[in-house]
Amino acid sequence: MIKRIFVLLLITLLFVDIGYSFLQHYYTPFDGGMAGGIVPADDVTPILDSPLGFNAKFDL
Repeated sequence: MIKRIFVLLLITLLFVDIGYSFLQHYYTPFDGGMAGGIVPADDVTPILDSPLGFNAKFDL
């Protein structure tokens, strides 16, 4: 019984934390390099072609 209450409490706290984080960041504008990643620019394509970054770092 105690274990079940503890698990429900942890799940509730997790959802409260996720909800609070969502409300904090809801009105934050998209900025920075996000547009270059959505519509790939020439300088971003090597990064997107090599997810681990080996080809981008060593120009392979």
